[in-house]
Amino acid sequence: MTRFIADAQLLKAGSIIQIENPLGTTGRATHAHFFVVVSRPAILQVGDTIFTVGVSSTILRDSFDHRFHIPMKWLARKGGDPETGFDRPCYAIVDFIHILTVVKGSAFPLQVAAQHAGRFVRSDKAAAIAAAFAARKRQNDHA
Repeated sequence: MTRFIADAQLLKAGSIIQIENPLGTTGRATHAHFFVVVSRPAILQVGDTIFTVGVSSTILRDSFDHRFHIPMKWLARKGGDPETGFDRPCYAIVDFIHILTVVKGSAFPLQVAAQHAGRFVRSDKAAAIAAAFAARKRQNDHA
């Protein structure tokens, strides 16, 4: 059972959340990671899905692609950037996807298995991540 539980109704495109042991890009479970909400239904119901893109500070130099690795705002200080919380260079990686399912919960009427501390990316960055996510999806659909 997850120790991370968030009120799904508070999540919007650009919200930064943390997921316990998501599957990494290799398909194996990894340690807890931050994710950016890409999309969610306007009105949430039990069973709805919320699409998120993972954030990582580790990208191999030969695999970096500016179309699919979106730099995040960060600040090298305790607590990181006031908006994102990131304290080192990191990137939203549109191949690092996690899908949350909205459930009826005991902590919140509509909840997801994530932790939300009010961190976010600004709307222009959220739009860039969503556009890169959509482009990658189109590319994969045609492969």
